[in-house]
Amino acid sequence: MISKKQKSIALPPQVAMKLAIYQGMREQHITQASLAEKMDIDGRQVRRILNLDHNSSLSHLVSALKCIGKTIKIDITDAA
Repeated sequence: MISKKQKSIALPPQVAMKLAIYQGMREQHITQASLAEKMDIDGRQVRRILNLDHNSSLSHLVSALKCIGKTIKIDITDAA
């Protein structure tokens, strides 16, 4: 929840998803190794998923979110 003092910014969708995965992992004390095991992938792939500079596939990002109990919601609005 955003307080009145905080501002929200729009992020590129892939960045927002990666940050949500990272935050969810921290909140639930999930290691990269355990996420890799849950996703049935190699640990190096989890490192790529969390790397903001790596162009991860949407399916990997959605799968990672699902493994930490999250889902993605897309909101499309008119440009300002």
